[in-house]
Amino acid sequence: MKHGRLSQAHPMTILLLWLLVIAIAFIGFICFTQFFRGISATALMRWSLVYQNIVIFILPALVVAHWRSAQPTHWLRLNTIPQGRVFGVAALVTICSMPLNNLLGYINRLIKLPPSLHPLEELTQSMEESSAQALQVLLDTSDVGLLLLNIFIIAILAGIGEEFTFRGVLQGLLTSDKFGSSRAIPHMAIWATAFLFSAIHMQFYGFIPRMLMGAFFGYALVWSGSIWVPILMHSLNNAIVVVLTYIAHQKHWDPQVLDNFGTGDTLWVGVCSLLLTIGAFYLLRRSTTISSASSRTSIGN
Repeated sequence: MKHGRLSQAHPMTILLLWLLVIAIAFIGFICFTQFFRGISATALMRWSLVYQNIVIFILPALVVAHWRSAQPTHWLRLNTIPQGRVFGVAALVTICSMPLNNLLGYINRLIKLPPSLHPLEELTQSMEESSAQALQVLLDTSDVGLLLLNIFIIAILAGIGEEFTFRGVLQGLLTSDKFGSSRAIPHMAIWATAFLFSAIHMQFYGFIPRMLMGAFFGYALVWSGSIWVPILMHSLNNAIVVVLTYIAHQKHWDPQVLDNFGTGDTLWVGVCSLLLTIGAFYLLRRSTTISSASSRTSIGN
């Protein structure tokens, strides 16, 4: 189909075509892993993450943007760069919210599914533990070169790929008036995207903090008008985890200390994190409003 037809198509049609492209990319991923079977498990994990972010996340997002608009970079909010203070406050929100995420994760783990869903709970818990162990093996390194490589793959590349996919494409499609979310702040689209962003990770015990984080990214995109802001927040969050895990490995600390910071004996840190996050989130809203007003004034002059 030509671009003109697709640009006028219902967002659900674009969504289904996008999922088809992702399915094809995923089939390619299976072939990709077979090709690299001879390398070490950690190297395979890194290459798999690179493939996932570029071929499954970034490239299909660019294809959808091209289908959806004659100006794909504009539709993905790539061509808008806010003022530096917006990025600074966005980084502040990310840093302040990290102990809060740990606290919400702790509360999330206290939630038990009904007895009828106990097998699902056990399966989810097993998958989470396997995923956490695999990630720990990937991050446990004393090599500075591998640290930088992990930051590039797990923080920068993942931040770009996942934000292109969720905030760029999915939230962009759900924001359409055909889904009833064409208001100035499309709350439904933001929270639906945050829900799916968390659900796709298949980690029940981290569902609440990841959904809240996804909502932060969604509002940051809407307020700033730039996808680079949630990309910064996402990448910074992941980079901090990678660096702290590296330091914990160097100092022979228990990695659980990092995950529990803001709970138990450090509960006060989690409470302070909540208050600071609310304040920083308000500052983000104010800074994006000021930035937009400054841009309009500059254009008017």
